[in-house]
Amino acid sequence: MTVQRLSLLHRVLWVAGLSLLLLLGTTGLVVDHAYREGAEQARSERLQGQVFGLLAAAELRDQALTLPGDLPDARLRSAGSGLYAQAVDEQGEVRWRSPSLLDSALPTPPLLAPGETRESTVPGPDGTPLHGYAYGIAWEEADGESGRFTLQVLEAQTVLGDELSRFRQALWGWLALAAVGVLLTQLLLLRWTLQPLRRMTRELQAVEAGEARRLGEAHPPELAALTGRLNQLLAAQQRRIDQHQTVLADLAHSLKTPLAVLRSQLPGAGDDTAAEQLRRMDQAIDYHLRRAGHGPAPLGARVAVRPVLQRLVAALARLNDRVGVDLDCPGSLHFPGGEAELMELAGNLLDNALRHARSQVRVSAGGRDGGGLWLEVEDDGPGVPERAVAHVLARGGRADERHPGQGIGLAVVRELALARGGDVAVQASDRLGGARFRVTLRY
Repeated sequence: MTVQRLSLLHRVLWVAGLSLLLLLGTTGLVVDHAYREGAEQARSERLQGQVFGLLAAAELRDQALTLPGDLPDARLRSAGSGLYAQAVDEQGEVRWRSPSLLDSALPTPPLLAPGETRESTVPGPDGTPLHGYAYGIAWEEADGESGRFTLQVLEAQTVLGDELSRFRQALWGWLALAAVGVLLTQLLLLRWTLQPLRRMTRELQAVEAGEARRLGEAHPPELAALTGRLNQLLAAQQRRIDQHQTVLADLAHSLKTPLAVLRSQLPGAGDDTAAEQLRRMDQAIDYHLRRAGHGPAPLGARVAVRPVLQRLVAALARLNDRVGVDLDCPGSLHFPGGEAELMELAGNLLDNALRHARSQVRVSAGGRDGGGLWLEVEDDGPGVPERAVAHVLARGGRADERHPGQGIGLAVVRELALARGGDVAVQASDRLGGARFRVTLRY
């Protein structure tokens, strides 16, 4: 689906969704970064507290730091607990290590100046990365014994990793839930906001179907001007249609009486040419009276094509039983107009084919890709030369003067097709050998 075909609701939801994704994604990354920095700072403070706790319990004996068995944190007494500690003298020798290390050795930190700190990452006994916090101390006892040491406490990186993982799961879970909630709220708000447009669409469909003459008045101020203009346009269109029908009917009726008088003045065995011309004029007037009586079809009207074609074929076949008519039309095909308009269009084509066919006529119809339909009438008559196509489609044009007719039917067919955004093509019929008239309608 292209952007141009997206509804307003889908467009706003797409924009809101992408904006929300960008906003919440950025928020999540910022919060995650801030939490990670805070967690790392908290770890450093936590390890620093472990160092100070060990120093508070430590004693210097024989130039070596000693700590009691009851260490401040129980994890320092449990093997493989993930929390370790060691003390290194100024010669780089390990003078004390926590029971949690057992006999395992860790990389020794460098000798640090008193009060100096350093953080680093080293591999643990099982290969797990450890984050170490080293603190330089200068120890001096009252009896004069002294020494410089570096006390290091190390914690498994997985402790911080697990903490961050739990936080991220909670963070992104709540952000996703918030996004869904905001989008649902946006959807409900948009549906409520667009409800007047949907109501306006239903009213337009009712006008197209002939169920209403105008749009309703209960619309928000933003749409009131539009609906008012549309109602004015619909009213003006209806007035023009009524006026045209009235003028056409009045004109036809005004001509009927003079024609009747002229016909009555002809002698009993009068001029055949004059009588024929009067008859043709009378037929033309009857034709336009019927058009005025039918009037335009309601906007959006739809007529099943196959039943109309079947009735036309049956009626015309009775008038010309020497020609067989084949019909090929799907039952699901619909014409976007009134039945009278379809009868006029197909009837003129079929009447023309029956007058020129020798023994066979074929009528077929179908839908067009992209909307619309096509109607095709073929015969086995003499056909229409290519140079005469424009002439036969013009009003009053006839390809064969030997056959009766006024030269109006095909012109009316073309006018109806052009009014529907289509056209009429005249070609030779590959199937029957005569002419093939193909009408295309777009809607």
